[in-house]
Amino acid sequence: DEAQAELTSNAFLNTAGAAHNIVAGDYILAKASEGIAFYPASERSTLAMNKAYLNMAGSAGALQLNFGSTQTGLTETVVALDPEAPMYDLQGRRVFQPAKGSLIIQNGKKLFVK
Repeated sequence: DEAQAELTSNAFLNTAGAAHNIVAGDYILAKASEGIAFYPASERSTLAMNKAYLNMAGSAGALQLNFGSTQTGLTETVVALDPEAPMYDLQGRRVFQPAKGSLIIQNGKKLFVK
C-alpha cells in the first residue's frame, strides 16, 4: 500500500519481456575487471531479455538522482580535512588514508578528496 513514485525522466531502463537493440547513449550493467558497473554499449548489438541498462542520450553526460524531497550531492567546498575526526567511505567503512578523487564522510558531511 505504498504510494508509487512518479518517474518523469528515468534513465534506468530494463529489457523485461523483450530484447533491446542498442542505440547511441546506452550503457549496459555488466561485470568487468573494474567491477559491476554501467559500461558503454557497442552499437549494432542486442541486449538480451531481463537485463538493466541506462540511456544517457541527451543528458549532457550527467546523471541526476532524485529521491523525492531529499536533497543529495556535495553542497560545499572544504579546504582541509580534520585530522582528528574519523572518516568513512560511502559503504560506512572507516578510512584512515583517503585516496585522491574519492568521496568520504566526515562529521556528517560528504567530502571530495583532491
